[in-house]
Amino acid sequence: MVVGFTQAYEAFNDPEFLMNALDTYAFLKNNCSYKNRLVHIFNKETKKKEGFLEDYAYMIQAALQLYKNTGDEKFLNDAISFTQSVQKYFKDDSSPFFTYTEAPTLLTKIVTLDDNVLPSANAIMAENLWALGQLTPQTNYYNQALTMMQGILPFFHQGYSSDYTQWAQLMLKEAYPYFEVVIIGKEAKALSAAFQKQYLPNLLVQISSRSSNLPLLKDRFFEDETYIYVCQNKVCLRPVTTVQEALELLKPTNEILFY
Repeated sequence: MVVGFTQAYEAFNDPEFLMNALDTYAFLKNNCSYKNRLVHIFNKETKKKEGFLEDYAYMIQAALQLYKNTGDEKFLNDAISFTQSVQKYFKDDSSPFFTYTEAPTLLTKIVTLDDNVLPSANAIMAENLWALGQLTPQTNYYNQALTMMQGILPFFHQGYSSDYTQWAQLMLKEAYPYFEVVIIGKEAKALSAAFQKQYLPNLLVQISSRSSNLPLLKDRFFEDETYIYVCQNKVCLRPVTTVQEALELLKPTNEILFY
C-alpha cells in the first residue's frame, strides 16, 4: 500500500498520496514493529505471530520509497535497521538466500524464490539490498544482491524465467545502462516531484535538502542552489539546474564526458 501511494504521488504529483503513504507507514511502524522486529498480524487486543520474510522485505521497500520521495534519512535508517534484522534472523547459511520464517517449525526450512500471488520475498530483498548498496557506503549490500542474482540464473537457463519476473526486473538493472540521479538543495523535493512524473525505470533517485555524507550526496550541497546530478556507478556529470537539462543528459546519444 505504501509503495502504491508513493508511485501514485510520483505519477500525479498529488501530495495527498504522499501523506497517505506516510500515515500508513507510521501506523505499521508504531503498531507492528518493536526494536526492529515485525509482527505479521496486529489487532487492538493483541499482537500475534512473528513477522515473515515478506513482512520485512515489503517494509524495507516501503521505507526506501519514502526516502526516495522525501529525502528524509530516517526512512533510509529504518531500511538499514530492518535489513540488519533480516540478516540476523532469516539468513540461510547454506545458500545466498533468506528463509521464509525466522524459526522454521517444519523439519525442512522454507526458502521460496519464485513469484506466486505476491512477488518473491527473496527477490524483493535482493532489490532492497541492491538499492542500499547504491545509497550507502556499504558495498556488501550490493555484493550480496549480486550473489543472490547469480543463484537464480540457473532457473533462467532452464527456461523458467516466467516464474521469476521480479528477479528479471533486478537483473535488467545490471544488464542495461543504469543511472543515479541526485537532486540536492532547498528545492530538491519540488524538482524531484517534477522529475519523477517521467517514467524512467532505469534510474535510482536520491534527494536531500541539506548536506549529507552519503556517497552520492557528499560535497554536493550548496546553500543557494539546487542541483541535479546525473551519475553512473557513482561518477557524475556536471550538475544542471532544471529537469529538462537532466532529462537530456539521460539520453543515451549524449557524449558528455564524466568528470
